[in-house]
Amino acid sequence: MKKSLFILPAIFFYCSSPQAPKGDSADQAFQTFIDQFEPSSGGGETNDLSAASYQLKIDQIRGQVEELRKIDTAGLSFENKIDWQFAMSILRGQDIRLSQHQKWKKDPRVYMPFRNLANIIGKPGEIADKVANLEEPLGLVPQHLSNGQ
Repeated sequence: MKKSLFILPAIFFYCSSPQAPKGDSADQAFQTFIDQFEPSSGGGETNDLSAASYQLKIDQIRGQVEELRKIDTAGLSFENKIDWQFAMSILRGQDIRLSQHQKWKKDPRVYMPFRNLANIIGKPGEIADKVANLEEPLGLVPQHLSNGQ
């Protein structure tokens, strides 16, 4: 009986003592990655449509994939494991789209963003504002066309 009186408080003390979660460091590393993660960085709008620019994007995405793979998924919480898989699938999709599909080599519309010009012209507003908004995109047309050659 005396043993059980000693064991019971010991168990209670052990269970109530604060303990760090098992995967706390992995979760922190993953959270740091997510805070710096920009899913649109692999294919968003850009003014530089050169081959070097696309290769730089591919290299950045592959660097993010390697960074994500360094995180120990066994130490992640259930929710973070799901988020890890989402982040990995987004990055792998961007890598495949840029490195294998290479849409910019097959579709000349990538280098002719004239649809945006029509949107600027067609929207309501003052003509002076429209002209000011058209100057930058029109200035980029020669650069886009030369990148497409």
